Amino acid sequence: MELFSTILARLETIPFQQLHINGGEPTVHRDFPALSDAARTRLPGKVMVLGTNAITLARNKRIMDATLRSYDQVLIGCDDEHENYDEVHAVVPRLREAGKTVVINSVLEGISSPALRSSRGCATRTAPSTSPTTCTTSTSASRRTSCVASATATSTST
Repeated sequence: MELFSTILARLETIPFQQLHINGGEPTVHRDFPALSDAARTRLPGKVMVLGTNAITLARNKRIMDATLRSYDQVLIGCDDEHENYDEVHAVVPRLREAGKTVVINSVLEGISSPALRSSRGCATRTAPSTSPTTCTTSTSASRRTSCVASATATSTST
């Protein structure tokens, strides 16, 4: 935690817009909730982005709660190697309901055809009717497919 605190202190002195926390799998770090809360507290005006495979989010309420508290966007890698389709389908609705931007990425060669169809439909099935949902498949050099679903939080005042 001390090293991360030093890094945050340095980040406070430079201009930037987004802080991406990724790894490996950052959610398996024993101090993930404390590190996430520290970053959100120390960098309140920054967009917090978590890169994850969503497995720990689906299985650990404490980790999901830290994610909901601290992150604005969640980038989820989904593929046959991790076999995390069920976890992705479990966490995307919860993240969307909380107003988080969710991006699902997969290398086309790393995902089976039935799973690809299922993952592409995930954003559509979980999107509120007033939310834009975009799913695109690219055959560019990166060979990735991305399903982007963003929800807009609204409030009313009386």
